[in-house]
This record gives sequence, structure tokens and C-alpha cells, in this order.
Amino acid sequence: MAVTVREKVSGSGTWWVFVNHRGKRLSKRVGDKATANKLAKEMRERLAKDDLGMVREKVPTLGNYAEKHINSPIHEWTEGTRESYGRNLASNISPYSIAKMPLNEVKLRHIKEWIGELKAKGLAKGTIQLVLAVLHGVFEAARIDEHVLPGIPTPRSG
Repeated sequence: MAVTVREKVSGSGTWWVFVNHRGKRLSKRVGDKATANKLAKEMRERLAKDDLGMVREKVPTLGNYAEKHINSPIHEWTEGTRESYGRNLASNISPYSIAKMPLNEVKLRHIKEWIGELKAKGLAKGTIQLVLAVLHGVFEAARIDEHVLPGIPTPRSG
């Protein structure tokens, strides 16, 4: 177990706390040196109790992240596309239990169960494929944001 404090770029004034615990390495930018030292002390205490909760950011739920993704101004979608994706989110993702799950806990089996629920609801194959395309985009964005690991299969077809 090691918790260190250092200025990642010398002279930058931005301090980081680095944690190496049981083969896992984490880092967190915290600002000034005093704040970094205080956080490092707290982390050492928590690590002594085997509690890494302080260092990990809370992973958003699938529903919250999907909404953020769809409404992000980074996409150069037409307003109609954004509205279509929003409607699909509201009617075909948000009402289901999968939407309440943290992104990193969604497994392929959960997606398959959810697709089964959509089919039981009577959704057309094309509609399900559109919803899966939206969900695929959400998971690709989550990979980039490092909420899910590369190599995790994401839905592509129904």
C-alpha cells in the first residue's frame, strides 16, 4: 500500500495524490499541496481499513448517462435526431430496471433481458434496432469516459 503526493508537472501548482494498493493504481488531481496532503492522510486511514471508496468516482447510471450523452452539444445531430433519441430513451430505456443500473455493472445478460422485455411489449424489430443503436452510442461514449472497460461487448442488433 502506498499513497504519495506530488506535483505531476513541476512548478504547475497542481498537486496529485497517487495510490498503489493491491496491484491497482489510482490518481486524483486535488489542487494545492495542503489539500493533497490532507486527502493522502485520509486515504491512508481508509486503505488501512481496506476502503477504496474515497478514491473512486461514482459511476453514473445507464439512464442518467444516456440522457447526458443524448443532450450533449458535442453531437452535431439535427434537432429531429436528438428528439428521436430522447423519445427512445424516455419510452424504451428509462422505464426499465436496466436504466437504474450503474454503467459498469450492466452486463450482456441484462441487455438481453431488456431486449426480451421490449419484444414482449410488442416493439417492431426496426424500433428495437434503433433503440440498440442509441444504446451502443451511449456505451461507446462511456468507454471513452472510462466508465466501462474496453472489450466489453456492447449491443448492436436485436
